[in-house]
Amino acid sequence: MKKILLVGVLFLSGCTSAQRSQIGALGGSQHIKLFTQCGTVIQEWDSNGVVHTEQGSDGWYFTDKATGKLVRISGTVVITQN
Repeated sequence: MKKILLVGVLFLSGCTSAQRSQIGALGGSQHIKLFTQCGTVIQEWDSNGVVHTEQGSDGWYFTDKATGKLVRISGTVVITQN
């Protein structure tokens, strides 16, 4: 147990605070906002868990907490941890 704890401490000590926050947010609910080019919020969601990026595009996908349905979006997006 002590070895596992030591490895964890060494791993996290090499991370920036942003990297530690990203690790801590895994699996947690996220709040997603989609904006127009003018900066107006078009729609907002809370995810059931992780928000994934579409490889090779500017798209994102996640499961909407309210409906349980898959949502795919692209454009100007802000994602924050709940």
